[in-house]
Amino acid sequence: MNTPESSESTPTSLGRDLSSILSGLSLERLQEVHGFWSGAKAAPLGDRDTLAEELTVWLAEPPRIRERLRSLSKKLHQLLSALLASPRESVSLTELIQRKELGFFGDYELRTALNALEQRALAVSWTGVHGERRFGVPRELRRRIHQLIGNDRRRLAVVFSLWGAWRESQRLLGRSLGDLALEEFEALRAPTAIQARLEGLTEPLRSLVRIAIEQYGGLLPRAALLAKAPATGWQGPGWRQELEASQLGTVHRLELGESGINLTDETLVIYAEVVSATERSTQDIAGPWEVREAGVDILSDLSTLLTFIAQENPRVTVGGQLYKSSRNRLRESLQGGADLEFSQYFSVLFGFVQEAGLVEASPERLLRLSPRSRQWEIQSFREKFEGLIDHLILEPEFGGTTVHQPIMRRLLVSRLRKLPVGQWFDPMVLPFVVRNEYLSRLDRSRAKEEFRARFQSLQHVGLEDLLQMARNLFGWLKSRLQLTGWIDLGRTGGQVRAVRRSSLAGELAQPIVEDGTPTRCLLVNPDHEVVVFPEGCSHELIYHLDRFCEPRQSSPVRLYRITRESVASGAQRGLSSRRILSLLEEHSRAPLPRNVGVHVLEWGERVRVLAIRDLLLLKGEREETLDRLCDDDQIRSWLLKRPAPTVAVFDPRVSKAQLTSRLRELGIVP
Repeated sequence: MNTPESSESTPTSLGRDLSSILSGLSLERLQEVHGFWSGAKAAPLGDRDTLAEELTVWLAEPPRIRERLRSLSKKLHQLLSALLASPRESVSLTELIQRKELGFFGDYELRTALNALEQRALAVSWTGVHGERRFGVPRELRRRIHQLIGNDRRRLAVVFSLWGAWRESQRLLGRSLGDLALEEFEALRAPTAIQARLEGLTEPLRSLVRIAIEQYGGLLPRAALLAKAPATGWQGPGWRQELEASQLGTVHRLELGESGINLTDETLVIYAEVVSATERSTQDIAGPWEVREAGVDILSDLSTLLTFIAQENPRVTVGGQLYKSSRNRLRESLQGGADLEFSQYFSVLFGFVQEAGLVEASPERLLRLSPRSRQWEIQSFREKFEGLIDHLILEPEFGGTTVHQPIMRRLLVSRLRKLPVGQWFDPMVLPFVVRNEYLSRLDRSRAKEEFRARFQSLQHVGLEDLLQMARNLFGWLKSRLQLTGWIDLGRTGGQVRAVRRSSLAGELAQPIVEDGTPTRCLLVNPDHEVVVFPEGCSHELIYHLDRFCEPRQSSPVRLYRITRESVASGAQRGLSSRRILSLLEEHSRAPLPRNVGVHVLEWGERVRVLAIRDLLLLKGEREETLDRLCDDDQIRSWLLKRPAPTVAVFDPRVSKAQLTSRLRELGIVP
């Protein structure tokens, strides 16, 4: 048996072809090499010439090279990569020992690994001009491996998008992207042109592409196809040639495991623009549907939750959660979340107020509003919605690995902003299109680094396959985004059959008009009943009515009632009695009944809203000392007010230690 130092092949140049190197090996060594490249465990039969001839053929077959490279251990694979990366096509043993990426090898272990590569004809060694032992990969094999790596590492934008593939073709042709070339691309991606090219595909590829688009969003791995239709077989090279010639897609081996995606397989890829162009309106799908519109329910429920906490100061568990008894008392007051279990809906509401810092617990575990809750109440209608959507985008508890889903959710919201209001779409169209757009940008993202960091820190990070990525995104769309009222769902038999961008989303996208004329869409009766007509009624008005009225009926005409308790609740939510009357007068079709105005003012005056806050107070003996102190920029940024010449009140978010440290820096002894 050879020692790690020995080698039968000592070529003087890497210029020798593989057949020459193989012919120089002994029969025993050829049998070892043949056994590796055949994948067989039994000793091969045949003489030296027969084995060398078979190996020469095999070492020119890309699929076999790829398959045998995958059979290598991780350490052998890293060592081979180091040999391939050498700029001079060869490297000495000393240079290999000094490589940082091979630092896990001991000296003897490195020699043994090099010998193992030589026994597989993946490396060759010889004595250099200075007497040192040098290693390299046979030149022909090196070129073929580099070509395979290049094909497998094609930029994902080239693989997944028509734009990327077209730009690459123009680069290879040496053409610049001038106006004429861009016009050519626009014509290429026109829906009518795409449809014509799809119709021009031969069978069975045309039917297969239709299945790939409608059921898999344009990305159909080989394993999924063979599991679904084993009789179809896999004709990757032929399909790739026809798809690329038609500029509709490609067939490519995708290895996305390092990015946290469960896929290592040849995949039929339909370009993202082609899938997007086939977005179909659901007018042809059987209806009608049961339409679910969330409106502003979740914002109203958040205000209800904050009011409950302000009034009740409920006790929380050690983990910071409300007890079940408190949740049950609140349950009847909430309007939204009809499609979720109450525990799930309440988890969304409570998770938001905690994450936004609107509540805090005392040392006795009594929940109370934080100073930031007042800022929330005075935020505009749009600001509240945007903050809520941002929170749901980053929600880690919902299905799907947090490496990919938050980015895809943001892409989904961005794409929704561009859709026409009220047009129904197939429910999986948007998740498929967004997933494909995300994958086309994957090699420009930090997904690989983030996934590796989480994996190495022992965080649980599940792997999603391509279909799961889209389904998890759809699950978020129907179970989270729908709560915000941004989308409406069309249901049949409890199943979501269609989605559309809601009128609320369209209203939020309209520019703010400072001096616009308010729509007059309500009437106030002397018995304190408020009748709201749907014509011209904005979601923002409904949200405000929910804050100071008791809802009685939601459709087709909304009915509310103004009560002593509802006015008090509105005051706690930042609406004074005069602001309430102003809102009613702006939108009423008739003058307000006199008794309603009197009662609202009377009830509002009886409400005393007091804010209890922890403050940091500093008291000095001399006014001059405090004046000098307040000249400091840092101190002035912390200062809330000076209720007396020798007293200063500071923001409670500033700690006593921070203030003490700054005072000492200014030469003042606290």
